[in-house]
Amino acid sequence: MLKQFRKKKTASIDEILPLLIFIFMAVTLLIWTINTNSAIQTKNDLNNIARESMLKMETDGYLTTAEKTELINRLKDKGFYGTSDACKSDTHDNTEFNNAFTDTTVAEAGYGNPVTLNIKVYKKTDFDMFAIGSFKNEISEMTIHLESTSKQ
Repeated sequence: MLKQFRKKKTASIDEILPLLIFIFMAVTLLIWTINTNSAIQTKNDLNNIARESMLKMETDGYLTTAEKTELINRLKDKGFYGTSDACKSDTHDNTEFNNAFTDTTVAEAGYGNPVTLNIKVYKKTDFDMFAIGSFKNEISEMTIHLESTSKQ
């Protein structure tokens, strides 16, 4: 009787294959979740930076030079670039954000008038788990358009 319990059963592919498929699907789902979460976090970072700048624009009535410089520095700190070429070369320069704020209110709008903040930036995906080629070092263009009323 004891010999019967100690005897190993031989495993067949029918028993192992479903487990291997399940493990593969679970790992794939995990990788996809991590990648999606990273993209959502990046977009949230950009939204938070833009929202804080818009609140200051509401108070000042436009995007001041000091606020624009602070906004550019915060974008750089979060890893955003002003042009896709700068993103590819992974370098920042003084002129890369010149076209990142097109149609943004840069002159005093006056009380009750609309103020607009448009931001167009680029960012490399930093997802390189298992060096998957389709997710590694892709450049994403992100745009934000916010409008509000001047309180100045």
